[in-house]
Amino acid sequence: MQPDRKIIVESTEALSPHRKAVHEAGLALLKESVETGREFCSSMISTCLAAVPVYIALVQLGVPDGKLVLDVMGHVWLLPVALFLLAAALFAAGYLPGRAHISLDLPDEVENVLACAISRRFWMGIVGFVLLIGGIVVGVVVLGTMTVQ
Repeated sequence: MQPDRKIIVESTEALSPHRKAVHEAGLALLKESVETGREFCSSMISTCLAAVPVYIALVQLGVPDGKLVLDVMGHVWLLPVALFLLAAALFAAGYLPGRAHISLDLPDEVENVLACAISRRFWMGIVGFVLLIGGIVVGVVVLGTMTVQ
C-alpha cells in the first residue's frame, strides 16, 4: 500500500446476531469441508489396502492344489492389486496436507489455499474411488474367469 493513500471507514456498527451466526456457520462449513475430505481419504486408504489381501485370498481359493496362480491366470490377476494400490496412493495424496506458504494477514491468500486444498482432496477422492471400483470390477471378472476354467 502506498503511504499517501488513506483508508476511509464509511461506517462501523456491530454485527447483528443474524450476520454473526451466518459468519460462524460459514466458518464451520469451511473447516468441516476440509476435514471431511481428509477423513474420507483416511478411511479409503484402509479400505484399499484391506482389499489387497482379501482379493489375494479369493484368488488362492480358486487355484487348484499344486498349481501356481501364474499357471492358471498369467499376470492378469495382478491388475486389481495394482488398481487397489494406486487408489490407496491417491487417497494418501489427498490425505496429506498440501505444501503452501501463506500469510494469515492476507485473507484472499488463505481463501485461495483453502479452496485449493478442498479441490485437491475432492479430486483425489473421486479418482481414487473410481480406481477402487475399477479394481473391484476387474477382480470380479478375473475371479469369474478362474471359476469358468
